[in-house]
Amino acid sequence: MLGQNKKNASTNSVSLNKDSLVLSLPQAKEPVVWRMDLAQARAASFTIGEAGKSGWSLIKKDQDNKETSIATFEEKEEALQILMDVSETLQGGKTSTSSSSPTYPQSEITKWALAAGGVLIVAGLFIYLASITPQTSTAFMNEVSQTGIAGTDSGQTGVPISADAFLGAQ
Repeated sequence: MLGQNKKNASTNSVSLNKDSLVLSLPQAKEPVVWRMDLAQARAASFTIGEAGKSGWSLIKKDQDNKETSIATFEEKEEALQILMDVSETLQGGKTSTSSSSPTYPQSEITKWALAAGGVLIVAGLFIYLASITPQTSTAFMNEVSQTGIAGTDSGQTGVPISADAFLGAQ
């Protein structure tokens, strides 16, 4: 478990946590975990800028053009990767980790494929159950319709008879 924490501690990540954007940036010059309310993120923009000789900064600009430096990185590519991770996360609710491929929620196509698969399974079960249900024999049905009630010689179908006549014929 301790080794697992060390592995996660060395990876930059961007995620949505309920109503907040959370950036965990242990690879920055000064490692930081930064949190922002999503309501504020709607009116903000993110960019990278040169931080003098110290490297490249990930910067948040609010609607008043007030800049807030979130973290500084030695390489421009590191800052750019975090910027792209923030963009992907805000666009689609994805959680991104810069050292591994991002994890994506189920797409709409996957949801529809699961629904179609469920319908096919239900239809298959219906067909299977219909095939194992005992079927009445047509020969038996023909005999009953031609002779009427078994054991009576009425010769007519659909003619009412008394209970005594019916029971006496048996």
